[in-house]
Amino acid sequence: MNKPNEEDFSWWEGLWQKTISITDEWSKNFTETFENIELKEWISFKTATIEDINVLHALNKEVQNLHHKMFPKKFKPHNISDMSDFFKKFLEDTKSTIIIIFSDKNEAMGYIIYEDKQYKETGFTFAYRSLYIHHISVDNEFQGEGLGKKLIQRVIEKAKTLNIDCIELDVRSQNKTAKDFFINLWFKAFNEKMSLTV
Repeated sequence: MNKPNEEDFSWWEGLWQKTISITDEWSKNFTETFENIELKEWISFKTATIEDINVLHALNKEVQNLHHKMFPKKFKPHNISDMSDFFKKFLEDTKSTIIIIFSDKNEAMGYIIYEDKQYKETGFTFAYRSLYIHHISVDNEFQGEGLGKKLIQRVIEKAKTLNIDCIELDVRSQNKTAKDFFINLWFKAFNEKMSLTV
């Protein structure tokens, strides 16, 4: 995922957060988006294990520090101890998966974290199941190669295997670069979260 630029963020205190999903309505368009994207021979994927935690730290550091710079009251600077707990939680959770994308030189280029979530029926909503993307990140050096799209495609393929028709994620409303990335992949915003600092 492309890094957000400073101009993409508004320095006002009310932070918006959009929840984005992809459903059957968009599946055909999404598939067509990928038809002309070839997987380069030098790319490989690996399901992360606890042995990969340092690789995940390195891939996360730049983005986490950028978020801290943009929203210092909201995001902490990158901290190995805090991030270790975060990644370990997903690595140990059987409902969650972390995929790392590598070059033929064994360079870690990006990762994606997603979780198989089941929502119970309530008085307001029906029960449903989704794959929820917690993180997606591509190292700045390798951006523009279509790697973010390929990571998303892996999640789409997993959803189809599990007969799940919904993929969800959150994106900051001020992060125009990220929003455009997901919208170009046929994700559609369906919910906004707003806050007021008083």
